[in-house]
Amino acid sequence: MNRLIKIITLITLFMLPQVGFTQNDGPRNRTFERAEKKKEKQKGNEDKIVEKHHKRIQDKDTLKRMKKTKKKARRHKKGKYEDPFYKKWFRKK
Repeated sequence: MNRLIKIITLITLFMLPQVGFTQNDGPRNRTFERAEKKKEKQKGNEDKIVEKHHKRIQDKDTLKRMKKTKKKARRHKKGKYEDPFYKKWFRKK
């Protein structure tokens, strides 16, 4: 009986969350964060330039089709959430 209690105790201890063993992020490095933010902003600008170039090389009919499908997509997506419900449920906060 005593051995059974020890086994059950060990099993429950292994099932407990290991909050004490997590690592913290350490001190923040502001210069590194600024550099990362600058890189992300630059990447966003590059994406816009590529998109503009893509639109510029299309002919008139293709641009009309692109505009029509974009408008249709906006109309269908209006009032809907960005992420599906299951992603919201299991997202870490």
